[in-house]
Amino acid sequence: MQHDFSEIELAFDSVSSQMQSMCTAYLCRKSGRIFYLDDATGVYDKLPDDFEISDEYIEIPHKNELDLGRDLAYDFTGAHAPQLIAEVREAFSRKGAYQRFKTLLARNGLLDDWFKYEQAETEAALKQWCKDNSIELQPDKT
Repeated sequence: MQHDFSEIELAFDSVSSQMQSMCTAYLCRKSGRIFYLDDATGVYDKLPDDFEISDEYIEIPHKNELDLGRDLAYDFTGAHAPQLIAEVREAFSRKGAYQRFKTLLARNGLLDDWFKYEQAETEAALKQWCKDNSIELQPDKT
């Protein structure tokens, strides 16, 4: 079955918008349906009876599992603003790091570049995850 990448991406965004393990999502390889278990919102889809015994269900990864957190910020800084690497490392040494990182980028006129870079790298990593897990995607509609 071919799966809709936008649905997988939406599930990935939901899972990644919270601390790891607070929200989980599972893709059914056979039907394409995504099941959510979200502690923050209280959304708990009823899981199929064969959920625990079937290999048809695969957990959607969190961004940290695909190295799309702090490491991605370091990669961006190294490629686009190496002069800021010390400040970025400092930002990520304390709580609220991502907001401090974005503020630093905004002050240096790099915030739009960051968002484009983050989107492109996230899409590439998630598509690679799909490939690695034999999840066939529908052709792009563009």
